[in-house]
Amino acid sequence: MKKSNRFLTGIIALSAIILFSCNNFVGGKVFEKGNTPVSSEKTLLTISIDKMLTSAQRNALINENIMPSPWTTTSAGGLYFVLTGSKASGGDNEITANNTFSYAQLTGGTASILLDSTTWYLTLTAYTEAAHTNIALVSSQEDIDLTGGAPSTPLSFTMKAPASTNALGSANITLEFIKPDNLTKIVYGLYGAGLPTSEAVAASVVSEPTVAVDNMASLAAVNAGINKYKVEYSKSSVKAGKYYFNAIFYGNGNQIICFYSDTIQIDGGNDTAKTITLSENAFNKPAAKPTSLTVSYSYNDSTDNAYADMKPAELASDEPADSNFYATFTWNDVSDNETGFELVVTDITDEDTPSSVSYTTSTNTNGVVKGSLSASSTSATIKLDTGKVYTAKIRATNAFTPAASTDSDYTACSSDVINLFTVTYNLSSGKVQKANGDTNITADTVVSYVIPYNKSSTTQSLLSDNTADYPFVFRTNYTFINWKNASNTVVTAIPADNTENLVLSAYWQSRLGVSIVMPDYSSVADYALVSSYSEADVYTISGVQTAATPVTVALSPNTGLTNVTWTVYDTDFTTPIVGDNSDDLGSIDTTSGFTWTITNSANSVLVAAGTYRIAVSGTYTDAAGTATAVTGNIYIKITR
Repeated sequence: MKKSNRFLTGIIALSAIILFSCNNFVGGKVFEKGNTPVSSEKTLLTISIDKMLTSAQRNALINENIMPSPWTTTSAGGLYFVLTGSKASGGDNEITANNTFSYAQLTGGTASILLDSTTWYLTLTAYTEAAHTNIALVSSQEDIDLTGGAPSTPLSFTMKAPASTNALGSANITLEFIKPDNLTKIVYGLYGAGLPTSEAVAASVVSEPTVAVDNMASLAAVNAGINKYKVEYSKSSVKAGKYYFNAIFYGNGNQIICFYSDTIQIDGGNDTAKTITLSENAFNKPAAKPTSLTVSYSYNDSTDNAYADMKPAELASDEPADSNFYATFTWNDVSDNETGFELVVTDITDEDTPSSVSYTTSTNTNGVVKGSLSASSTSATIKLDTGKVYTAKIRATNAFTPAASTDSDYTACSSDVINLFTVTYNLSSGKVQKANGDTNITADTVVSYVIPYNKSSTTQSLLSDNTADYPFVFRTNYTFINWKNASNTVVTAIPADNTENLVLSAYWQSRLGVSIVMPDYSSVADYALVSSYSEADVYTISGVQTAATPVTVALSPNTGLTNVTWTVYDTDFTTPIVGDNSDDLGSIDTTSGFTWTITNSANSVLVAAGTYRIAVSGTYTDAAGTATAVTGNIYIKITR
């Protein structure tokens, strides 16, 4: 071999070594090594904190004025953050090393951890102490797929307060007020409810939960010139949770001249601070009525207090269609001195005999499902009946509330009426398709939908067979005709301003059959064509009338069946018969549908007794425009 050839061969071999040492050649393609890590390799994941929500921000039941202070850098910096996770959702923790971080790392972009390059389900937890015993905040489970490498941005967590915890926080509340002349004593602190008769929280939750001041000369002055004073409540090591801060002001004879209450949420590791100012109008005065009262609906569900305005929704098959709904009333509290609220709900279904029920703090179990009517409340949920019409009004109450009250003392609900009704559909062997491609419809033949009251004068649509909309009703081989109520009256829409529960039944017509009118003029509908006598429903004619009033059997094709031809066969089912005026079959007219007129001669029966087969053929065109040839039989029996 020449030297030049040997040199060229060496260069090629060396190039191949370099090429294949830098790349993997798989399946005829070259892949850069290391672009896509495998599960046995590690991926560096960076994590961060997006938000740190307080308990009050998380809990929908907390809608009062006192809110915990936001998590400051100082307070959040005292927490200990731990990342845990598994390769299966809900599995045991598989991360036990290098998984603790500080708040500064999580907000400064330097919190990272090496994990196997696979799918992970991760949770970030914040503890109040280095022993990782008491949880202050915890994130929802976040899933991330690391098989393709880490994302370009950090995996972000939203921290929320847990449902229960032994973590501790603190409260610092200042209450400022214009001191009335008859003030003799103040009792304030943390309580178990927002009522003057509430019990103070247990000593195991916070030491000295209440403070009593009966020496007015000892009050700290804010501005003595305008008679403005203050009391301060500061407690550390308070177990995280929801409490009520109540302040009871007493006058001569131990009369309550002002009661202030508001919820306070203590977050583990956080300080809740608030300054409250009461005006001189808070003392020795009736409570101001709320400035608004609104209502929202929920059917058979009191689990969620944040009700959105309901839209028509199908009920579960095990939900009774005529049971209850929940009305959540929300008001704007503008009073500082109420001891509670009175909500009056009136059933005006029968306007001649309305029936009112008052819900107060003393009747909290009388239908109040959520919220309360205590002094710190701004919402309450009442169980009501569907198909009835209600009105509502509310007022704030205290020791100075007039014994005789009028409507002007209340705030009326912004909704003219409170009402929820159901529409129950008896599908009559039909079904409901709820979504595109959903063919496995419930086997139930009755479905119910709940509808919020519509104050407009327009009608509302019923469930229809329009396949362009979901949901829609259908029945295989049948055409929907209409809905009828219990009085057999056709109902085409929910009437304008309807408030009552409706029960409707579907009426269908066989798309592959005919309608038959028998001599007694009763309608035999929904008759599908059959192939053989064994499958047939036989329609019987008993006796033959006089020539003056001949028996007539009329048959007409159902919707969608066109180009129909009719053939009558003798009792052997195989011999065709053509009817005319001279035939012993009477006369047969197929020019418009099918009419068989059975006559007699001199009162003698010409049509022999027996069962006759009428064969039908035609074309059925479905909603998509597809035409299908249709054949079948109808059997009619003549008896004497």
